[in-house]
Amino acid sequence: MKRILILSLFSIVLLQFHAQPTDYRLLIGTYTSTGKSEGIYSYKINVEKGVFEKQSVAKEMKNPSFLALSADKKLLYVVGESDKASRAGAFAFNPKEATFR
Repeated sequence: MKRILILSLFSIVLLQFHAQPTDYRLLIGTYTSTGKSEGIYSYKINVEKGVFEKQSVAKEMKNPSFLALSADKKLLYVVGESDKASRAGAFAFNPKEATFR
């Protein structure tokens, strides 16, 4: 299961990890220009226990405000916004560990 929500302040990708039906991966793209956020956050979520566990942060792109996961869930496509120009990029993603490579 993969859901993408685009909000005015950040972008979220939620995907179900199939080993445990209660485990999900949450990817959040944030605006970094405010200095309060670092980039793309990856969380592991257990909905049965109500536990959110931060796994990693990708800090390489400014204002990663749009996220899209490839069909095989191994690549995360990202658009970073800025005043001058937007940039597109991709990160290798390990869905089992909810980490970027």
